[in-house]
Amino acid sequence: MKNVLSKLLKVQLELKAPKNQYNEFGHFFYRSCEDILEGTKPLCEMYICLILLTDNIKIVGDRIYVEATATFFDIDSEECIVSVACAREEDKKDKMDRSQTTGSASSYARKYALNGLLQIDDTEDADGLAPDKQPKPVAKSTPKPAPKPATPKVPTSSTEYANQTPKTITEAQRKRLFALGN
Repeated sequence: MKNVLSKLLKVQLELKAPKNQYNEFGHFFYRSCEDILEGTKPLCEMYICLILLTDNIKIVGDRIYVEATATFFDIDSEECIVSVACAREEDKKDKMDRSQTTGSASSYARKYALNGLLQIDDTEDADGLAPDKQPKPVAKSTPKPAPKPATPKVPTSSTEYANQTPKTITEAQRKRLFALGN
């Protein structure tokens, strides 16, 4: 089992499967099952392994589920590791016939079986946000020496005091920042 685990770990660490697909309706980026497989193919070739996907239909009560199995197979040792995920078919999906509904559930279940197998975190992150919701990059700058503090201007009215922007921190703030830094 050591061989298959070491190969799976290498694939997990090296896999690049960015969220390159965009959902216009929901305004978010996502990765598809095909995107994940595209990222794994060169790694599987390099480490002499395969990822196999299969589906089974499960009926639970009056609901139909697609159960997808993702199998990581080490060709050298003939060992494998399996991950399973399920997706429920919609009762009725607008603009889709029944075969498309099953196909959609299959793709969804396969994607999540691969996510589990390859340790892909699919929670919302900055990559998944629409362009207008992306966090703004912070410009890197070189540290500049701190200027010598100027003699503070003493406000002459309460309005001037309220509108004054503090330029220095208090001794208590300095001590707190120092404590947080350590």
